[in-house]
Amino acid sequence: MGGLASIPRRSPDDDAVDGQNPAAGPSDRADSSGADAGAWKERRRRRRERRRAANELEARSHVRGDTAHWAKTAARHSREAVRTELRARMRLPWGGGERGDGGDGGDGGDDGNDGGDNKHLRVVIDLGMQHLMCDAEIKSTVTQLQCSYASVLNLAVDAVMARSPSRDDSPPPAAGDLLFTALERKRRAARRLVSAAGEECEPPRLMFSSLHGRIAAALAKDEGSARWPVTTSAEPFHEAASANGGARPIRSIIVLSPDAPAALTDPPSPEDVYVIGGLCDYKRIANATLDRAAAFGVEARRLPIEETLGTNLNVNILTVNQTCECLFRARLNGGDWGEALSAVLPRRKMEDVEETRRRRGEGR
Repeated sequence: MGGLASIPRRSPDDDAVDGQNPAAGPSDRADSSGADAGAWKERRRRRRERRRAANELEARSHVRGDTAHWAKTAARHSREAVRTELRARMRLPWGGGERGDGGDGGDGGDDGNDGGDNKHLRVVIDLGMQHLMCDAEIKSTVTQLQCSYASVLNLAVDAVMARSPSRDDSPPPAAGDLLFTALERKRRAARRLVSAAGEECEPPRLMFSSLHGRIAAALAKDEGSARWPVTTSAEPFHEAASANGGARPIRSIIVLSPDAPAALTDPPSPEDVYVIGGLCDYKRIANATLDRAAAFGVEARRLPIEETLGTNLNVNILTVNQTCECLFRARLNGGDWGEALSAVLPRRKMEDVEETRRRRGEGR
């Protein structure tokens, strides 16, 4: 009885506040639902009128002969075609010799359909340190993997579009292109743009090595990961790199580690394989990637942060995607690590660097 007495009674005023009349019959409730439906139709009608008025205003303000909107559309379509072509190239094997996008390659070579077999960087993200990470860190690592391929792909698209000629200066399409569909003509034009942009604009070929266990299960939860333009392998990074080298010999395998004593000062070379530790450690596990490089007997280098920025703050530890993007930026600008690091580092970290430089300058 005590529990029933504690429940407050609803008054007719409360029912009126909720919009419900206890004395209303089924017909009254039907009228209420009909009124709600009428209000929804009225809002939809007003949205249609606003959209129609905006279209009429744009049509009245359009200047006859102005083709700026067509140029924007053509630029967007060209960018999408270049992006599709670069994604197809990122799917090619490291050694080259095959195309993964169904290109015919029988047009006399006018579209630059070579796949960039000897031009691209080879980057391996080592995922063999998952035993050092908790579930939250593994989830963050998967996010960084997604950002890794997305950042280098967008950077390659921007580089190709920046180096492509304007629409007025672009050469006319080949005579043979008129025999194909509009989609195939866009693909061929995109291949010519990528080839004309230069070999340094070739996006890196990415590989996820030691992909198994918890991190493989976490990656599988992202349904789109199967469409990522990357190569996956369950083998360790040195075995996976050697097995996928193909016809291109590997000069050396370089593990990037913030604890390495020597810095990577040379421009990134397509002859080498760069290994990035797929480790997200909130608690900062020292020498994790350095010890892994020593265990496999390969060379370890660190990014030249101290040499270029002149300070050794917490900026010497970058995320997986930041390191991958920094490598590609240094490839694009010819080895200018200072510019690459300044573009990759977050603004707050760069502010810390500038503050440290200022304090050191005042101390002198």
